[in-house]
Amino acid sequence: MFSNRYPLLAKRLRGFTLIELIVVIAIIAVLAAIIAPNAFKAIEKSKVARMAADLKSIKQSILSFYSDTGQWPVNANGTTYTWISGSHPLLVDTGVVGWNGPYLEKQAKSPTWTGTLSPGCGTPGLYYTQWYNGGWAGTYYGDFDLDKNGSYEVNTGHSISVFPLPADIRKNLNIILDNDNSDSDMTGVLKVSSGCGGILTFYTGTI
Repeated sequence: MFSNRYPLLAKRLRGFTLIELIVVIAIIAVLAAIIAPNAFKAIEKSKVARMAADLKSIKQSILSFYSDTGQWPVNANGTTYTWISGSHPLLVDTGVVGWNGPYLEKQAKSPTWTGTLSPGCGTPGLYYTQWYNGGWAGTYYGDFDLDKNGSYEVNTGHSISVFPLPADIRKNLNIILDNDNSDSDMTGVLKVSSGCGGILTFYTGTI
């Protein structure tokens, strides 16, 4: 009776047919397939941009620390390498004469990517600062061919490292910071290699 008297209203109230639902779901699936990859790419791109900004900011904080104290930051035991967390001298006053920090507002932690950290490589995801003056770690941390001419101009210096990083991330950071599109390049101000699941080392300075 209702449908006879109000045929248009009855048609609107009957709901979707199965075919209509299938068509709607298919359209949503197609849109998701188009949008999702671009969304993931945008997220990865923002992580790379954030890490590049972090490295530049940490470098500036280290240079400010050196300008105030006349020395590079070391950990509480006096060793020349340390993770940027807890009592790192960039964060808290460890008794260094001339300290005028904090030079960083908080613990420096890199964006996380899926990766496998090799045994004995330390803490994943934290930035690691070191002063290098000879020794086994030169390949990764201390010998810099800044002008990319095939020979090291810097045998002692200070740098920042982080790992593990996938090859595509190392490559993108190398493009941004060193104008080089390799994921395994040991020249310039940024050194990248596959060690420890993917090491990235950024030159900060020398005397």
